[in-house]
Amino acid sequence: MSAMFKYPFILYLFLIILFSGCDKNDEYRIPVTTVRIEFRSSALWSQYGVHAFPDYQKFILNKIPNKEFYNVSSATGYGGVLLVCGYSNQLYAYDLTCPVERDPSVRIDIDEETYHAYCPQCKSTFDVFEGTGSPLSGTAREHKYMLRSYQVGIANGLYYITN
Repeated sequence: MSAMFKYPFILYLFLIILFSGCDKNDEYRIPVTTVRIEFRSSALWSQYGVHAFPDYQKFILNKIPNKEFYNVSSATGYGGVLLVCGYSNQLYAYDLTCPVERDPSVRIDIDEETYHAYCPQCKSTFDVFEGTGSPLSGTAREHKYMLRSYQVGIANGLYYITN
């Protein structure tokens, strides 16, 4: 008799490992595109940054917050960038494009009553203030489509967002 049948817990463990990998969220529906947002001074961070929960700011190249904010090396991803200050005052950034729609002109927004991001087109909602970008409802949840996340960092006292 094989060891697999002598020790049924090995079979159960194998099945758990095999099937637990099938329940993952998909963060890769939005194409990889360059993100480079620099707050070139503390004054720019004070004006356009996020400082406490539930602050958020959108960045769309040469449009939002304004054309003068960007420089020649700036890039705002596929559909723009959403920067949020989470529940624990951590900084998180996501592509504004809804992963269900995959159209850079269909952008998520923030519901200021629930503090969830939502797509006005497909009505899916997402967790953005806990740093996951996970789908909470709608088609995005059914298919496990997450928001694409970006990194927020600080160097020499200045903030930046990149991928």
